[in-house]
Amino acid sequence: MQTYPPFPWTLNSSWLVQTIHLVDSSRARAYLPPFLKIVEVFPGKTLAGVYVTYYKPGSTLEYNEALLSPALVSYKGKVGFWVSHIYVDSEESMIGGRLGLGMPKEIAGFRYAPGQKLSVTVVKDGDTILSLSCSKPFMLWRQNFKAAVFGLVGKDLIRFSNNWNLKFGFTKVSLDIGLQSPLHNIKLGSPIISVYGQDINALLGKQAKLIAAINV
Repeated sequence: MQTYPPFPWTLNSSWLVQTIHLVDSSRARAYLPPFLKIVEVFPGKTLAGVYVTYYKPGSTLEYNEALLSPALVSYKGKVGFWVSHIYVDSEESMIGGRLGLGMPKEIAGFRYAPGQKLSVTVVKDGDTILSLSCSKPFMLWRQNFKAAVFGLVGKDLIRFSNNWNLKFGFTKVSLDIGLQSPLHNIKLGSPIISVYGQDINALLGKQAKLIAAINV
């Protein structure tokens, strides 16, 4: 029996932060299943990203979310992102993400520091997963964005689309990964780009299609 809203989910947010990092492909490999090929943007380097947001009331579900995409990947010519770690504070979101899209969602706590500056720490079982803070963003214009994402539902490799309409800009991000965090060993370093979004309308988990049955 399905215990979560059907996909796609309509999610609205006042803000999001997306960091992009150049990481060693050899380190990213440990965060990926063996059947996915790493897409390198430079020799020995791929793109990783951290995404943090809060989906507010009026969304399909209300929850905080933080995730790591360790690499841009491909499977038999189809390109997309893989999500190795994703943290939420909603059990319904966790169940829906796992069963509907194959996202490895886990429950974690989100602590916001007071003040005008956005500063959030994600904590699980007493350990800091990540701490992120950003400066006042330089905002530009409204834009549509789209990303293809792979997920593994049981033995079924699926690929789906996440779509955003938002006012976007750039910001300076300070990102600290806890020493005991499962994100630590990829060695993200400083982001090469940090995107800030405002007034976001998102449609997540759209057009999910079966790509292959995987023997794992």
